[in-house]
Amino acid sequence: MIKHIVTFTLIAIASHTALFSDELITGTILDARRGEPLENVNVLIQGTQQGTATDKAGRFIIPAESNDTLVLNISHIGYESKVVPVAVPEIVPLVIKLTETFFEMNSVVITATRTPKILQNVPVATEIITSDEIYTSGARDVGELLSQRSGVSVSSSVAGGSIVNLMGMDSKYILILVDGQPVVGKFNSRVSLDQFPTNNIQRVEIIKGPNSSLYGSEAMGGVINIITRNEIAKQFTTSFRYDGGDGTFNPADLGIGNRSLKAEYSNDYHSLKYLFNIQGDFINVDQTKEYIELDDVGKNSVSGKIDWEMTDRQRLKNALSLFKDTESSHTSTGNTKTIIDRKLISLTHNWDISSNWILTQFARYSDYSRQYRQIYPWGEIKSVNNTLEAESEYEISGVYSTATCTFNVGGEAGYARYESDRISHGSQTLRSNSLYVQYDFNPVKRLNLVIGNRLDDNSEIPLVYSPRVAAMVSIGARWKIRAMWGNGFRMPTFMDRYIDWSHIQFGYHVIGNPDLKPEQSNGYTFGVEYYHPGVYRVSTMIYRTYFDNMISDYSIPNTNVLTYKNIDEVRYTGVELQGYWNVSPEWVANWGLNYVDNTDLKTGEVLPNTQPFSGNLQLRHRHSGNRFQYSFKLKWIGSYYPMEYIPDTNEFYTADQKRNSQYFLDYSAKFQFTHSLQLEGGIKNMTNYTNSNYGPFIGRTYYMELVLTLNGVNNEK
Repeated sequence: MIKHIVTFTLIAIASHTALFSDELITGTILDARRGEPLENVNVLIQGTQQGTATDKAGRFIIPAESNDTLVLNISHIGYESKVVPVAVPEIVPLVIKLTETFFEMNSVVITATRTPKILQNVPVATEIITSDEIYTSGARDVGELLSQRSGVSVSSSVAGGSIVNLMGMDSKYILILVDGQPVVGKFNSRVSLDQFPTNNIQRVEIIKGPNSSLYGSEAMGGVINIITRNEIAKQFTTSFRYDGGDGTFNPADLGIGNRSLKAEYSNDYHSLKYLFNIQGDFINVDQTKEYIELDDVGKNSVSGKIDWEMTDRQRLKNALSLFKDTESSHTSTGNTKTIIDRKLISLTHNWDISSNWILTQFARYSDYSRQYRQIYPWGEIKSVNNTLEAESEYEISGVYSTATCTFNVGGEAGYARYESDRISHGSQTLRSNSLYVQYDFNPVKRLNLVIGNRLDDNSEIPLVYSPRVAAMVSIGARWKIRAMWGNGFRMPTFMDRYIDWSHIQFGYHVIGNPDLKPEQSNGYTFGVEYYHPGVYRVSTMIYRTYFDNMISDYSIPNTNVLTYKNIDEVRYTGVELQGYWNVSPEWVANWGLNYVDNTDLKTGEVLPNTQPFSGNLQLRHRHSGNRFQYSFKLKWIGSYYPMEYIPDTNEFYTADQKRNSQYFLDYSAKFQFTHSLQLEGGIKNMTNYTNSNYGPFIGRTYYMELVLTLNGVNNEK
């Protein structure tokens, strides 16, 4: 019956369109390996906006003028694009076969230039974690996801949360973005990446080196852009996940293990598209954070997007996200409770003024609050510490594009408020304005240049300029040489400038320094890449970054007072190798190897906690029919001198002995029982490696997740 309805509908469409055109181009699009029809494949007539998408049977119909020669552009997520010339009238229906690409080599990226570009054509070296890597990673949050990469170390802070170091740089010098916008809400100047679940993430883009020319403060050493999903699948998906360690894998016992419940709904109605996500995590006995010994952690996040295509040239997008984290610890000497709330609402207006000009307006409001309570064993509250961060921003930008150049210009106006029991007067505010400009052009054949600068002005510091120059030379069809030089800066935080707090237990007082200068960086990168289309990519990059005016703790002589001051220069140097190999339609491999040499130029000593060598290897296999796929992930960290923490004095020091090399092996798998039901599972830290001094404190763990999808096919992620 359904087959007859579809056939009747296609005949009706053909009859209707025939009234307005002389001929019809018809055809079927199939998977080249399995021979199965492909639904929702985009079929466009080149040079026009005319096109359609295939139905469930893989069929399409496009009206065309008679006696004409056209070119069809065929594209579909996860498949190689195809260009098909057609001579009209086309008497025989076309049969077009697309080859599946398990690995997304030609992903479109945006972070490096703020404009969409194919990865291989970006002058600024960009590392990408693709949707398929995220999908097969088994990671619950961005902290876990990044920990699988070489050159990235993720640790748990003494206050909780996953703290990332990129190329050996402290995370406060790495700007964290979500959909291109800074994250509001940091503890000790650092963003906790375990507060961002992976279920709503499309990809992660990583840019190394100073990038304040586009993004302003904090982009001193690099940028990590977490890009959330936008595609509308017209489906409802829900899942339940359970994590447990050796001897504790018992989903029925509510007193142990970690549980996650997720739900997602997306749909469209005429010109309106919407997508909503909700996730709740309840984590018991989380001893991965040694010093705080969290017993219970509850995380809840809600996010939503509404996309309204107002006209052919104008689009309005609204995004909302809410996050709440409650963490509790229970010891014989007392209890603690931390409550974190984060809210964001944004509105984006895109206007295609002409085929060359695009105007974008963006407005957002976000706030972050953190309440920390110390409680006596008998229930009385010992102390309460409250913190609030709030930001509002308006941004307007214009992009002019031609076949040979792209010109960006934009401005931002922001207002920030910070409240804390630990800063003078309890509340401080900051107003800021910025202007940035960038020119992306090809002065000669095979040379692409990007030149940009940014001016930041706010109520606390003098003007800051952040120039950047990037170049890419194409040698033949497969070789690329990239180089970049740029400046970065980081504003002193409200705590750095205005803290006024006494630690009664240990008898010292901390005061801020309102005269602190911005920390500044000056760095460059140089890399070479070899790219074989659809098969493999190998690249190497050398980087060096100098930091000036770094902010450091300072003890005032003969007093018990601590404060902050700008210190001398620090140098970060490193080399990285990366490889991606599409072994076959079923097998994909990617790997990385990093070496870093980070030095305090004043003392000549290696910076604390520097991990000189690290590497990663990932193998992914997808069986025929896509019903079963699995992956192995290996992370290696070479020996290094770690930092040790003394709880009694709340201080760190560099250990006298090196920590031995570490190997971590993870396994994850997915099996599609039906179009609607999928089972996922895996093993983390398969070798059961633990270290009581530095972590990981929990050895081998297992997880299992059951995914139910209605009105859609889940394995099309």
